[in-house]
Amino acid sequence: MPLSTKKTTGRYHSASIDYFHAIGIPLIKGRFFTNHDDTRSPNVVIVNETFARLYWPGEDAVGKRFTFESPKEATGTKL
Repeated sequence: MPLSTKKTTGRYHSASIDYFHAIGIPLIKGRFFTNHDDTRSPNVVIVNETFARLYWPGEDAVGKRFTFESPKEATGTKL
């Protein structure tokens, strides 16, 4: 079954705009969260390299989309 049609599970955590700076995780590609990322803006995520390689092998994950069980769509950003 193609990965795009498989149902997978995962978890996510909310983070402040300074979270990755505070714990010293560098950004490889894309952008960090900003003050503009709030409840009125489209969902934005930062994913790790393992996630990006699994779902978009050989591609750039920046700008890709995926969905959760909720109807709101998120834009993927590679960590």
